[in-house]
Amino acid sequence: MSGMLERAPYAIMAKDRYGCTNHKKYMPIDGLNGACCSNQKTIPCKNLEDWVLTCLPAAFFGKGLFNDIAEQAPQNLAASVRNEPDERERISEEWKAAEQEQRQIIQQISDRAI
Repeated sequence: MSGMLERAPYAIMAKDRYGCTNHKKYMPIDGLNGACCSNQKTIPCKNLEDWVLTCLPAAFFGKGLFNDIAEQAPQNLAASVRNEPDERERISEEWKAAEQEQRQIIQQISDRAI
């Protein structure tokens, strides 16, 4: 491992370089006991992109993989919809609970005002 990438959020910091966003914003980091990130290292975008692409297996880019995923996606979506409770029902129950709480608060205010 080169050590150029540490555990930090990286983003494009200049036209063609990635760098640590915590360092740029001088944000304190819990893992450093509140100290700010001292990582001034940046990485040329081209180098990082080349490293990532060379690490991905060639089979990942095969047409068959994407076809398989495309065929499975509708089935997976349908299964997740069947397994999730009706969102409208959940919201309706939350609404009723909020209305009840409001009525109780209004009643308490009215009782104290008298």
